[in-house]
Amino acid sequence: MDWFLHLVITVIAHQKKKATNMANKTLIFSIALNGYQWLYRHCINSQRAYAKQHGYEYLVISRPYFTSLGVECCWLKLTVLLEALKAGYDTVLFVDADAYIKTTAHELEPLLQPNKYLYLAKSYSGRFNSGVILVNNHVKIRQWLVDVIAARHLSVLPENDVGWGENGHIIEYTKNCQFVCLLDRRWNNTYDIDLSDYIRHFSCG
Repeated sequence: MDWFLHLVITVIAHQKKKATNMANKTLIFSIALNGYQWLYRHCINSQRAYAKQHGYEYLVISRPYFTSLGVECCWLKLTVLLEALKAGYDTVLFVDADAYIKTTAHELEPLLQPNKYLYLAKSYSGRFNSGVILVNNHVKIRQWLVDVIAARHLSVLPENDVGWGENGHIIEYTKNCQFVCLLDRRWNNTYDIDLSDYIRHFSCG
């Protein structure tokens, strides 16, 4: 996975160089590999359009087209988040490739609150869903990401386990976390087809 990490760091550095002279140093990104870049291209296009509408940088990691990383791909989002913050972005939004951002979604800035650096919405299970992650740059969230990534080979408590990927670790590491903020589920709607949402996440089909 070292080659992939090198690729990520290189791409982030390139994006940051482009954004250096921008007043709004916000990055939105997604990861779409193994055919997801084509299956969910309408969602990716909506993300790109949202970023353009509000003057944000946008990045979709879609190469290599196919990889044997498997569930490790889920952990890459945390590495990219960390590298983007280290590169100097003020705000970073990760959005799953299968999440559609509607044109009615307003800008991110009003969501930010004092002393809150991690923003997540809850899914149908009542637990945080990591398909949409908003972070505001601070030493606390950077260290939190380091800690979660370092624990990727450790088991989580049964009540936090989701069966695969990094979501269970995020659930566990947000317990008693003072700088996490609950996002309105309109920003990551995983189950309510009648909700007037901003981001419709097709994780449940």
